[in-house]
Amino acid sequence: MQIIKLLAENPRITISELSKKLNKSRATIKKKLSKLKIKYILDLDKSKLNLDFNIIIKIKLKKPIPEKLLKLGNIPQFIALTKGDFDLFIYCCTNNPKIYDKWEIKTREKLNEYIDTWETCIILSERTGFFPLKNEILKSKTQTEKIIKILNQNSRTSLKQISKETKLSTPLIKYHLNKLIKSKLIKPEITLSPELYPAQLILFRQVTFPKNFIEINKKSREFLKNHLENISFSARTIGSWDHCLISVFKNLDDLYNFQKQFNQINEKRIRKTDSAIILKIISGNLYINPYKKEYKIPKY
Repeated sequence: MQIIKLLAENPRITISELSKKLNKSRATIKKKLSKLKIKYILDLDKSKLNLDFNIIIKIKLKKPIPEKLLKLGNIPQFIALTKGDFDLFIYCCTNNPKIYDKWEIKTREKLNEYIDTWETCIILSERTGFFPLKNEILKSKTQTEKIIKILNQNSRTSLKQISKETKLSTPLIKYHLNKLIKSKLIKPEITLSPELYPAQLILFRQVTFPKNFIEINKKSREFLKNHLENISFSARTIGSWDHCLISVFKNLDDLYNFQKQFNQINEKRIRKTDSAIILKIISGNLYINPYKKEYKIPKY
């Protein structure tokens, strides 16, 4: 849909601008916007916010866990029940390994009777996609931090509304917003409802390093770049696994076909894989944007 493409290119595009580009009345645009299954979010530069210690956890359970026990504080930014090689997936974000360590000890004690295995990976680099951060983890001491928190709830929030909430003038809000975007501390984004892409797979890989590793890796990256609309998150990790990939599709057939091709390309360098389908998102949001273009290629 053209309106979604325009919102993906610029989530803060005004109704007047959408009306002009789509040759539709403002009333029609407002009606279309109200029906879209979209959340307006921020892609935040975690390193600039001092939140660059990021952990992925996959857990095998001994028995089903009550959802009420999965209220695990502010450090987890995404929690999902899964079905496959593991039963629970958690993405954590904090500024300090010691803070994470305390959280992990407390959480494993709380869930001890349910946990069979607990595996963690530290994220080295995010190749594409991200997990939107919750407001609870963000600071709100300075005016700039308050603006970020408001936009993090809805990146289309008007300057007038931000001004009302912060008691700052509209020109000053505009100045801060332009500065935040220019510095790349924030990037307004959209994410579609997971209902539109209900087939969601989390894949972990351990890899080997054959002589033609670079060649295989290039083919793998090109394949992923050609399927960016279906990649919610891709990251290089260290720990139990070397790579985590979350893909989203409109049906299981497309998902399995993608997985088959991806495994064929990487066959000679995969030592082991674990995968699971997302059954239910307990907390947080998946990033689903069919119009994203960026895939960060590491230098070797």
